[in-house]
Amino acid sequence: MTESSKEALRVSTGICSKVAKSHGIDSGAAKKVILDECEKITELYKQNKSLAFFDDIHRAALHVIGQNNAVPLDTFAAILRDLEICDTVLMQVKGILKQAYRAEKKTQFIVSLQSFFDRLATSELQGALLDAITQLSLYSKSRPENPTQNDQHLLDILTNSEDAIPEYVNPKKRKEFELDRIDMIRDLLVKFKESSVKEREENPWA
Repeated sequence: MTESSKEALRVSTGICSKVAKSHGIDSGAAKKVILDECEKITELYKQNKSLAFFDDIHRAALHVIGQNNAVPLDTFAAILRDLEICDTVLMQVKGILKQAYRAEKKTQFIVSLQSFFDRLATSELQGALLDAITQLSLYSKSRPENPTQNDQHLLDILTNSEDAIPEYVNPKKRKEFELDRIDMIRDLLVKFKESSVKEREENPWA
């Protein structure tokens, strides 16, 4: 996206005002932030990469991109799919981790996780949840030295969930406890997914 094409994008006053109020800046600065984010998002998807987590500025930029038809329809559809994954799956991961850490009975947690998994409308969303938990398992063992923006959000989820680890867990065993529970979630999701695939194969009209 060239500087002239970026500046040509129409940004509504309402969107500018909302971002300005949220971030304590004036409308002119808000418009610049939104347009800069439009450029970053369009360039990211041109490179066949994706955004996993969408904050309020990303969402404002997405509205502007859609309103101005700034990307091809298939690209915009891909961005919307990633937004759905963010809202439906990734924004729920911290809660899943905390619930797993606090669970006193494994059976109760299994029922809760199975219920959430079954509510995910597509195999793509179910796969995204498994991918996120698998990545968290890897990060629990070894954190990347130069994390991407998407990686950093997952790392933040990992860190911000640690306060749910029970006090009775030996401080020297906290990481071991964390990894054990995350791997438990991953293994359960693998079983759920395999069962879901088998059910679709046996009931293609379901």
